[in-house]
Amino acid sequence: ELPGFNHLLYPEGDPRGAEVLRQLRERCGDSPRMRHVEAVLAATEEVSGQRPNIDGMLGAICYVYELPGAHALVMFATARLTGWLAHALEQQALGTLIRPRARYTGLAPRG
Repeated sequence: ELPGFNHLLYPEGDPRGAEVLRQLRERCGDSPRMRHVEAVLAATEEVSGQRPNIDGMLGAICYVYELPGAHALVMFATARLTGWLAHALEQQALGTLIRPRARYTGLAPRG
């Protein structure tokens, strides 16, 4: 696995990465940096069959717009924060904690 490519939950390709790539192509498709991103994506696809995931495409945004690489993490965390805030607001409106419906079936923790 190459960092920034493939995703365990999306074996057919990360739809988030595909959408970011679509928008980058729409906005910056003819820029020299975007052409470089396209060359990397094409070579990776040809050699490994791997497609970019959201992490790779956030890195591509930083590259194309000449932002510091650390901004990719900031963008990812900002998107997560939106979801966390939505959950907090939902819990507050319900007056109770949201409980996952999954059950842990692994080994019991050692005390």
